[in-house]
Amino acid sequence: MISARTGGGPVLRTLPLGRMKCRDRTGLLLSWHLVVTEGLDPQAAVARIKEIRPKALSADGWTEMAYRILSRTSEAGKSGWNRRPIR
Repeated sequence: MISARTGGGPVLRTLPLGRMKCRDRTGLLLSWHLVVTEGLDPQAAVARIKEIRPKALSADGWTEMAYRILSRTSEAGKSGWNRRPIR
């Protein structure tokens, strides 16, 4: 995902929406990517993914689980483990 760029802008790739489990897992992965590489807070990352794909993280409990996972990722990132330049 990091190297996939067109016209200098970032590209987010999702799996086909017809696959229920894929849209939730993919939404979580892409939210994680935004937290780690773009520095978004968990709520902003999830909101961005849902803005692009409203059905992402729509299964029962997935949004709350994403916030929990992404909050841990965000806290760990403050210690510097994920600091790297974006090319």
